Amino acid sequence: ILSVSVEGEDEKICKERITLAPIISEIVEQTKMSISIPTNFRVECPQHLQIYADPFHLKNVLATLTGNAVKYSGKGENTLIRIFATEEKGWSRISVTDNGKGIAKEHLTHIFEKFYRVPQGDIQQARGYGLGLYYAHKVIVLHGGTINAKSHIGQGCEFTILLPGE
Repeated sequence: ILSVSVEGEDEKICKERITLAPIISEIVEQTKMSISIPTNFRVECPQHLQIYADPFHLKNVLATLTGNAVKYSGKGENTLIRIFATEEKGWSRISVTDNGKGIAKEHLTHIFEKFYRVPQGDIQQARGYGLGLYYAHKVIVLHGGTINAKSHIGQGCEFTILLPGE
């Protein structure tokens, strides 16, 4: 992520056909091992779903989205992170949804900007540099895809990635 913070540097994307379910499972397991709060994960991804992407960068993007979902979902046994993947008309759709505090509408248009962090008042409870979503956006665009976010305050966020079939 830090490498994309240097102006003028483009990441190299090396696409290959990969099966998505094992990647998502790996990210969920890594996330579970790195957190201390009880978090429920629900994964819906066909075992056969293959996408054409750079495995290294895609793993980093999904880890960023999953980590953010956990980070901003608060604490408690009711925390639910849902990862859903499907193929639609030659496109792969991956969404990561949480039931956290959400992002106000006026901030949604800025969250993919470099170094942008949603203001938390005087206290920054969640640490970060504002590079994760910038990196995610950059990688998905380099794949020829899109990433967007929807949110409702107090109900959580949904990040959706669309990637072309080839």
